[in-house]
Amino acid sequence: MGKIVLENVEEDTLDRLRALASSTGRTPEEEAKRMIAGALGAPPVDMARRRELLEQMRRTAELTPTNFDVDLTQLIREDRDR
Repeated sequence: MGKIVLENVEEDTLDRLRALASSTGRTPEEEAKRMIAGALGAPPVDMARRRELLEQMRRTAELTPTNFDVDLTQLIREDRDR
């Protein structure tokens, strides 16, 4: 993991970061990491995984029949009578 050192950060900014971190139960460093990650959006690996899952969903949808020639009311009645 890399390391970032910030210099000359305004005291007011640090105070707000400390207050936010305190309210969430995290350290200021953890809170800053979360803020940076959130500002940059999802990592490319996540986007690639999302595209892969969407493609799997599309393939599954193509295998799913769309024209059911089944009377659902009849199926419910049969199930209820069991």
